[in-house]
Amino acid sequence: MSAFSGPVGPKVGPAAQSRAAGSARVDDSGGFEDLLHEKLVFSQHATSRMQKRGIHLTQNQRHELSRAMEAAQNKGSKQAAVIMGPDIFIVAPQARTVITSLSSPQEGMKVITQVDAVVYVSRTSTDSHGPTEGATGTRQTAGAPTAPHWSLLSLPEDGDGTGRNS
Repeated sequence: MSAFSGPVGPKVGPAAQSRAAGSARVDDSGGFEDLLHEKLVFSQHATSRMQKRGIHLTQNQRHELSRAMEAAQNKGSKQAAVIMGPDIFIVAPQARTVITSLSSPQEGMKVITQVDAVVYVSRTSTDSHGPTEGATGTRQTAGAPTAPHWSLLSLPEDGDGTGRNS
């Protein structure tokens, strides 16, 4: 007879996720340090808010969120707002934890308090793996094409390879 009286099944929540992070195995592809920096923990509140709002992160978006957390942590942030397209994530970079999520306002404004950093991840943010999913060169707005994003522009060559006209 078992003395166990708790619910059966995996425990869900930050404590269980923290234990999972501590038991991560090292693989040959990147090593423990890479795995540690890539690991994200989503609080139960953040998971609930994301499900309610229909926010589903792709692997590339999770990678960008991880990079944004690392950038905030490198600046000494304790709690930051990461803006990724229409979604905003409040994160604790030191703990690699997403605390909550919210949507950017369609009209009016939202005030976010108790953050000491804001990280804006552009649609065309790139890393060694290429552009973020969904980034396009131009889009139609009210029937007229918009100007290309600044990162898609290039300077004309002037002969010396610098792109500057001396």
